[in-house]
Amino acid sequence: MQKNNQTSQVITLKVWEDENNIDMLLPLAEEFIADYVQRYPKAPTLKIIFEPQTEGSAVENINLHGESGKAADVFAFIHDNLGKAVTSGDIAEVLYPFELKSIHNQESIAAFTLNDKLYGYPITAESITIMYDKTKVDAETLSSFENLKASGKKIAWKTTSDAYYSFAFLTDVNLFGEDGKDKNELDFDMPQAVDNLYNFVSQHKDCIADIQSEEAVSLLQSGEVVGIVSSPFLWSTVKNALGDNAAITVLPTIDGNTLKPFSGYKGYGVSSYTKYPHLAHAFAAFLTSAENQYYRFVKKQLLPTVSDTSRFEEALENDAQNKYSAAIVMAESLENSVTMPNILAMGNYWAPMQDALTAIWNLSGDDLTKANISEILDTAAQTIKNQIS
Repeated sequence: MQKNNQTSQVITLKVWEDENNIDMLLPLAEEFIADYVQRYPKAPTLKIIFEPQTEGSAVENINLHGESGKAADVFAFIHDNLGKAVTSGDIAEVLYPFELKSIHNQESIAAFTLNDKLYGYPITAESITIMYDKTKVDAETLSSFENLKASGKKIAWKTTSDAYYSFAFLTDVNLFGEDGKDKNELDFDMPQAVDNLYNFVSQHKDCIADIQSEEAVSLLQSGEVVGIVSSPFLWSTVKNALGDNAAITVLPTIDGNTLKPFSGYKGYGVSSYTKYPHLAHAFAAFLTSAENQYYRFVKKQLLPTVSDTSRFEEALENDAQNKYSAAIVMAESLENSVTMPNILAMGNYWAPMQDALTAIWNLSGDDLTKANISEILDTAAQTIKNQIS
């Protein structure tokens, strides 16, 4: 990263970012530095460096390395980790919350709000879709598990022991209350969830190649699978692998019921350990401005979190070459999704639910009953409650 040459003193801002996004963000950092030089010609030299860090592990690593000064000043993270970051004191409150609230929509602000305090600068919202080879299968075949089964084709979907990608089947569960903020509200043994899981395991499990989405790209290229269920991060990889044959659609229905996957908000947090809080907050706000969300949309079709979407809608209306067709599908998936809770108790959800899903997928013969599925879901809920209390 180039730096300005103002004085012999140097301020270095370290940013943790998904490695797939760093190249996209380098020009924005250059722009921010140029503006800094113009505004503060006698200030110390500003240098911005990016280090690759997964959004799912950023909060944990801020906690591990923040006090030693080895962590980032600004870090990209997923909103369900907010409770952990706030409880451990590793994330700073947003400096100008009213300004941020005037730019971003209510859903994204809520995702990064805890105990009535705003902690994150929203980047984008995302859920999961099917990315497929349109020369091997069409959207109609992928629209329902029944159609997929009749076709004899398979899609890759990490279902066993994955409580994120498999949540889509749990369409009516109570996960920490209606707004995801009540740690005492928890009930997984719900009629539709039990039906969905039973129908999937008893009738449609053979339609799925149960592997991680990143590992499935080679199978998609070879035709062993015709699609991959994944988050938007994989879309550029699928496009590179399939070229113009890459397409995207929402998750299939099961027995006529729409699946409801998790949705997550990505945002920037400012470390409470940063030596340069005002610069760190300013850079986080700059990276998530309306202008730069549009930049991300054009570059990678990342859905915006800003309230004023007129510019994005205009781009879609004038999209004669279907450059943004994936964004339309991703937005449709988002509408049918459930926002992950951001309270600390959410950290207790993953392992018990992963164990429950593994047990359910392994049911067979006389053991594969709705009663047994209900019992397994009840056990998972009770385990989580015991961990929280």
